[in-house]
Amino acid sequence: MVRGRNRPPQSDVATKFFLICVLVVLIFFLLEIIKILLPWLMLGGVVALGWWLWRRRQLEIRRRQQVFYGLLQTHQGRVSVLDFAIAANLSAHESKVFLDHRAEEFLANFEVTEKGDMLYVFNSHFMGKKVA
Repeated sequence: MVRGRNRPPQSDVATKFFLICVLVVLIFFLLEIIKILLPWLMLGGVVALGWWLWRRRQLEIRRRQQVFYGLLQTHQGRVSVLDFAIAANLSAHESKVFLDHRAEEFLANFEVTEKGDMLYVFNSHFMGKKVA
């Protein structure tokens, strides 16, 4: 019977111990780095989220304006809430709020059709003409 064959050599134990110590030190170091950087990472995330939401809102505003001006040209300046809601894929309330703001901005008039629908009437000498 040989004694020592079942035991790992002394150098393997020392190597494993050294690797475990290095791993523990690296984990401790990474945790400290994360602890230091976490507030900055969170701030960066909040700023990035804010910018993304702002940019998305700006694109939606631009899309609504393009739909609005397109309807004005195709309908000779007369737009109903339903027409705008369908074209812009908005709810009736959102469409009415948008058109009310544009009516105030451009001093629009209102016209009631024979069926009782209200039209926003925007007058301009550019209506019906292609504007570059």
